[in-house]
Amino acid sequence: MVKKTFGEENCPFHLVIKIDSCNVCSIDLGWEHNHSTDNLEASNSKDLCTEVIDKIKKLYEAGHTPSTARQQYHEDLRVICKDDMEFHVKKADRSSTLQRRGFRYIYEQFGKETFGGKHDGMFHKLVETMEQYKACNPEASVDYQLFGGEYSSTCCHSNTLD
Repeated sequence: MVKKTFGEENCPFHLVIKIDSCNVCSIDLGWEHNHSTDNLEASNSKDLCTEVIDKIKKLYEAGHTPSTARQQYHEDLRVICKDDMEFHVKKADRSSTLQRRGFRYIYEQFGKETFGGKHDGMFHKLVETMEQYKACNPEASVDYQLFGGEYSSTCCHSNTLD
């Protein structure tokens, strides 16, 4: 008999394989939830939809912090719900609504993707962005210097007037 736990909630399950003297095999598989499955908390372990992640990243692109993005996301969610019960059901569903730590995690990932993260990564991302800017704006003058392996004193200016 094999006993294990399964899923994010570590629900126990067991597997029993029996082979009798006539070489007949029987398999018994059983599991049980160690948490409620008929309330709002039951939807806590769902995977997050990519549309939700994209929507949250757009809030960060617009300048939101994790806390203001969460507030705005909940306001937008409340607008599309017809009543409080629907709002609370959607708010409890982890496939469509994150907890606070999820907003912070996506913000960290957004920072790494957009700015290269902490330390040297952000300077490499800045240089990459400046090179892209130079390629799209050949009339602009963009300069940067490398001192002791670290980028510093970055200056960006344009010779054109818009």
